[in-house]
Amino acid sequence: MNKYKTIFPILIMFFVSSLLSATPSGDNSVIVVYPFENITQNQQYDWLSTGLMSTVITHLSNFKDWIVVDRRNLEKALGELELNLSDLSEHDSSMIVGNFLAANTYVVGDFQVAGNRILINAQVVEVESSRILTATKALGDYENEIFQLQNSIGTDLVRGINEYNDSIGLKSVQLSDKIKSAMYQKSESTLKIYEYYSIAEDAFYQANYAKAQEYLDSIIKEHPDHYRSLILLTRMQIEMAQYSRALQTITHAYQVVAIEKSYGDDISVIDIGIEIIVTARTVIPSD
Repeated sequence: MNKYKTIFPILIMFFVSSLLSATPSGDNSVIVVYPFENITQNQQYDWLSTGLMSTVITHLSNFKDWIVVDRRNLEKALGELELNLSDLSEHDSSMIVGNFLAANTYVVGDFQVAGNRILINAQVVEVESSRILTATKALGDYENEIFQLQNSIGTDLVRGINEYNDSIGLKSVQLSDKIKSAMYQKSESTLKIYEYYSIAEDAFYQANYAKAQEYLDSIIKEHPDHYRSLILLTRMQIEMAQYSRALQTITHAYQVVAIEKSYGDDISVIDIGIEIIVTARTVIPSD
């Protein structure tokens, strides 16, 4: 066990260094994405705060010239560095986060559900001035149109960020048919999987590993090759110092990626998984 305790800080610092290396080079753009606020008076939809944020990250991560940062990943890394942002206002913390990463913009949003209708709002905000650059919304059927609504939001955010980048001399991106196809590919096959994965992910960030495990097990039981769940499970196993299990899980995830070649949808998650397995094979001793 002692040898694993020695390895644990190395893996943590790998996550931290991978995240904090997301610094713009030349005219690249850095975008921080925040969880969406649930303004519905019903906690059963809380999981969408994570789900919508993850979908936006997936959409924006399809563009190689953009560096997209998950606010929760940043907080986790900063926690390791003992920099706590929880006592600051959203504006102040956004400024600190943005300046720390040399970010240009950040994405915030909210949603509300009434009956079977859902309204999603999202904004692109300039870090330096807190000026809203782009505001978009989508309204539709919660159960049958949620994925299409997310695609609409994602497209509008890309256009808004592009317009801003053009105005300040940063790289804009081409919204080609190939990129659109990758963006619009469903991250999850059903609303149930989408919900379960989002709940598991949120539980992971709250260090509620038992709850995260419960929902991940439900997904993997029916869909053993669901690579997003496999990668999240790997991260949780590393946090719990279950290194042998983590190596087995990430190896499975790596094989899924290699077979499916899903290099459009969830590309940022896949890249992290590949880096983890390379590092794990280097630093984790064989059993």
